[in-house]
Amino acid sequence: METLLRLRQVCDLTGLSKTAVYSLIKLGQFPRQLRLTQRRSVCWNSLDIEKWIRSRPVAHPVADPPSSEGTSNDRCSDEG
Repeated sequence: METLLRLRQVCDLTGLSKTAVYSLIKLGQFPRQLRLTQRRSVCWNSLDIEKWIRSRPVAHPVADPPSSEGTSNDRCSDEG
């Protein structure tokens, strides 16, 4: 069902910050907002946001690195 979303709802659904939303819009990588009034009130079409979310690559958890207990890491030492 199509609904209109305010910025807070868009941020909650996407996990993006306000700044990230507007940056992605500027880059053409996020759905543009719709004007509700002539002044500043805007919203987003929920179907456009859902489509954008589905288009994102699926994140996979990163495996824990092997334990480095008892080994030295020359790259991090102060000695040459």
